[in-house]
Parts: sequence; structure tokens; C-alpha cells
Amino acid sequence: MPQNSKDIDKLIGNLLGANPSNSYSNEPLLQGQNNAVNAKLAPVLNFMNRSIDLCKKDNHPIDNILCHEHLLSSSDGNGAFIMLSLFAVSPGCTPPGTPQLSAITTSIIRCHDNLRESFLIPSQAETSKKYFSDFVSMQRRDTGCDFRPVSYNVCKKLMKECLLRMTKSKKVLIGKDQRTIARLYDLNTSKPEEKVIPKMPDPSPAPSVEAIWLTLNRPEYFQWGMPEDLRNYLGQSAGASCITRKILKRALRHIAKDKYRRERMYAMIELHSLWHMLEDESEVASWLLWELQSMKNFDKGDKEGAIVAMEKNLIFQLMINKFFDDGCEDRSIPHYASEGEFGNGMTNYYFYQVDLNERGTLPPNYVYDASVAKGKKEAASTSTAVEIADDIEHLDISEISKALRRKKNGCAICGTTRFKGGGNLRECVKCKSVVYCSREHQKLHWKNGHKQECAPADFVP
Repeated sequence: MPQNSKDIDKLIGNLLGANPSNSYSNEPLLQGQNNAVNAKLAPVLNFMNRSIDLCKKDNHPIDNILCHEHLLSSSDGNGAFIMLSLFAVSPGCTPPGTPQLSAITTSIIRCHDNLRESFLIPSQAETSKKYFSDFVSMQRRDTGCDFRPVSYNVCKKLMKECLLRMTKSKKVLIGKDQRTIARLYDLNTSKPEEKVIPKMPDPSPAPSVEAIWLTLNRPEYFQWGMPEDLRNYLGQSAGASCITRKILKRALRHIAKDKYRRERMYAMIELHSLWHMLEDESEVASWLLWELQSMKNFDKGDKEGAIVAMEKNLIFQLMINKFFDDGCEDRSIPHYASEGEFGNGMTNYYFYQVDLNERGTLPPNYVYDASVAKGKKEAASTSTAVEIADDIEHLDISEISKALRRKKNGCAICGTTRFKGGGNLRECVKCKSVVYCSREHQKLHWKNGHKQECAPADFVP
């Protein structure tokens, strides 16, 4: 991360070969844009840059001139994530009678690489909130990635890290709008809650393989998986999808030795650790960071030992196995068509949640030599078996039935472990067997099957 004196303007200057400050007003906009688009963008871009210059010159916080809110997406399968922001001119910053300007900025960033794409959409300030909400919903449906509210300072940190990577790899910023968007994330904010950047928890192992398996099948991980060329490398046709120990090791070694794929996976896991911390899911973030440790050993000299460690790494194994899905039974499950690609992720999560509850274990051929966590679980189950054999007449039936009830450790739709906006998940008041992260997901679950299966908690069929 740059020091305080090294702001985004200086980073942009390195990328351009010159200091870009005060050089925007007479510059043409994006190449290939028609005059109508330029006419709409020009006043917004010029005002945004004048606002940035004013804030920098007089050390004003951004909040004195612009109202702003921000969302961060989960990462897709290629390691890209999206920062969506709404910037609207604060009331009183424009002359009476002039329209208030606002804009939505979209920055698509590769976790481990560069600013892949960015664009700015002008909108009327009077309708910007509704427009922004609809735009976010459209992005969720189209990309399959979910979005969570994030502070301005987190966006600022992610943008600076991206520009540093671009400087290192000799990339360039293209177009006035891309440089303006980057500059919008280099101001201070007066909002106390915006000053907090989530601190990553200490790494710790997941309580079970099953817990991480369900996490990695949550909708925000639906796009994750190894690329199609991995299947080709392994000699698997599109219809052959049963993995073996031999195939698993070959796949792991292929990925572990590929620097680009390795760095992409590191960055995706780190981003998703931050993603989980945005909703205070520290336990999930710590599981991911625990698994990440063995992956990073590859870059510490002992390459062969690191590959062996990766062969025992849950995330690597489960990501590879997501391409090899034989052994899961077909069942009638709800489809969330209105949610688009993200709805496909919700359907996928529901499928594997039901499969795990019914099967009691992961699908066949999925995990080999899983982890220390699995070893602990096996030891505990052996101890329990001895106790049952020795003292079966004293078993408490109610305690056994509790263990057999549907797990309530995540939202029934998306697996999130915290309520949207903070706090504990809300359970279904009727059956008390499922929990939800939002009213919207409760409604979706009800319409897509829970209405038929919901029964009072004390109901005995």
C-alpha cells in the first residue's frame, strides 16, 4: 500500500507518464463514443474532476460535495470482482435551477491483476437511488455475483492496490472516464463509520469438511471452479465427470505449478475473506485463511512439499471436484428464474444442502485426505460409538433428535451466516427449522417449496 503522500493522482501519473491533475477539461472522451453519449458524459466528468480538485486543494472531505454509497461484489470464476458506486452532487453545491448531477461508476477489477474495465453512467439525482438499486439487481442477475455494502475506504484501498499492480506490470489507464473513476477513490471522508476497514481474523480450521463444502457452494461461489482447459488437460470429455485419486493429484499438480492460476486463487480467497467480514462472518473468513496458508507455502522454496500440502487442501480439492459431479442424485428442486445467474447459484446451494442432509456426507469421490479437521471429526465419532455401545439404555432420545434436525447455521437460500445489515439470522416463526438473512430470501424460500414443508415446531406427523 502507498504511504499517505503517494495518493492515486501520483499512481495515475505513473500510469500515464505525466501528472494528470488539471488536465481533463479539454481532453476528448472515450474513443468510439458518439456525440450524444459524449454530450451526456462531459458535464458529469468535468464536474467530478473539478470536485476532486477542489477537495484536494482545500483538503475537504468528499462528503462536503458528493453523496456516495458503494457495493462490492463477490469474485467470479476468473478472479474478477466489481465495485459499484453511486456519486451524487450534494444539495447546495450547484447553482439554483441547475439539474443536480449524479453518476454510477462500475469498476471491474481482477483480484491479482489490473483494472479490466470501468465505466461511468450519468443519471438524474432525483431518481439516482432507485436507478442504482435497479442497476445493482441487474448486475446480480447478469453476473451471478452477489453484492454487499462496503465503505468508501475499502473501495479506496482496493483501487490503490489495483493501480500498484498495474504500475508494476506496466499497464495503462485508458480514457478520461477511467482516470476520473480512479481519482474518485482518493479523497478523505468525514463519516466515522467509513473509516473502518475490516480486520482479518486469525486463521483457524473449519469444524468439518462439510461446513467448508456448504460454504463453497453458496451462491457467491457458484462461478468458482477450475477452467475448461483443466478438464482438457486431464483428458476428460464433457460428459466424463467421475474423479479418481489419480486424476485429483494430476489436477492439483497442474494448478499448483501454474503461477498465474496460483496467484489468482490466492487473491480470490483473500477477497472472499474480506467479503465475509463485511457481514461479520469472521468464522468463515478464518477457515479460508487457514486453507490459504498451505497454498502459499509453494512460494517459500519447498515446491514438492507444498504440492503435497495442496493435495490435502480442502479448497483446491473442492474447487476441482465441482467439475466432476457424478454421484449426486437428481431431485426436484426449486429454481429461482427471476434471479437470473444468481438464481442458478441459489438453486445449486439448495441442491447440495439437501444432498448433504440426506446423504450425511459429501457426494462420492469428492474429498481425499481432507484435513486435520476431518481427523478430529472421525476421532469424535469413534468415541461416540463406544459410548453408545456401552450405555445405550441411558441415551436421551431428545438429544439425539436435536442432532438430526436440519442445520440452521446458514440462510436457507444463500448460506449467509449473518442477517443483512448485521445481527443474527431470523428463523421461520412457524417451524423454527430454517433461518434467513433477509425478508426477501424468506419470501423466495416460501414461494419455492417451504410453504409445503413448513410445519409447527411441535407438530408430530
